[in-house]
Amino acid sequence: MKKADIETLELAGKVYPAVRIRPDLPLLPRVESEDIEKAWVFIEESFWLEFVPQLVADIFGDTLATFSAGDENEWLCIGDLAPVQVWPALMVNKWRSLESRIRIILDDITKPSYFFDTLEALGIEVDRTTGQEVEPEEEGPVRGKGYINPRDLTFRQYMMDRAVKK
Repeated sequence: MKKADIETLELAGKVYPAVRIRPDLPLLPRVESEDIEKAWVFIEESFWLEFVPQLVADIFGDTLATFSAGDENEWLCIGDLAPVQVWPALMVNKWRSLESRIRIILDDITKPSYFFDTLEALGIEVDRTTGQEVEPEEEGPVRGKGYINPRDLTFRQYMMDRAVKK
């Protein structure tokens, strides 16, 4: 990767290095359900509030400002960095690592299986073939069926480890 390959975004007169993050969402049957909408919101919030800050800190060794930009929040921008034109080769390599690991995380969290696993971890039962929410056989949400709770630190660490290993 060369410095010229790094995408930038100009906002309010300042230029930020940026990664295009808006993936195509998986083609899942869409059902009018507040629970299913909650799962999408949970996945998106996990990405922006947990995965991105941790990944940036791991790569750059510092807590840097991260924010989304664009009409549909399709860009991940990193603040507090020197202009790309003055980056040494080490910084370019760190940026390449960030882009690569972001793509790995996005590939994982946009898979239908991840979506369905998130629903089940949140206690929402869904038929994986139709995407239709099914009524639980018991009263209340069904939990503890061997799925990792997305709020559990080990789950977050699992996703970060996957991004590092690939």
